[in-house]
Amino acid sequence: LDTFYYGAHTTATDAMRGGLPLLTLAGESFSSRVGVSLLHGMNSKKATSLVAYSVDEFVEIAVEMAKAQMDYRGEALGRKLIDMDYSGDGDNHELFDWKAYSTDLDHLSRMMVEVKELTSMEMHVV
Repeated sequence: LDTFYYGAHTTATDAMRGGLPLLTLAGESFSSRVGVSLLHGMNSKKATSLVAYSVDEFVEIAVEMAKAQMDYRGEALGRKLIDMDYSGDGDNHELFDWKAYSTDLDHLSRMMVEVKELTSMEMHVV
């Protein structure tokens, strides 16, 4: 269960990478929407079904998850309740492909330097 108002950033990533589901409440600030971004990054309807948009919905889903866990004793909750689309091996999912991420980040950094060198315009990089 993700914490309210300031979500579990790295902890959520570690849990998902380990094959566990993440239930999160979509808030209004960046820090309360990290879990939402992670779940949407899975590109899976099952993953995005774990995003609640109200406290009542969060509690309802949490209760459903707790009941499901009791039904599947002996089985890991994350493996039985939800298929996170990477067969429990987070290293193979694009969301956790650190090599590609760092290559892309390096490429974007170089592009920003080139744009700055070629133009005198002030601009924001989004």
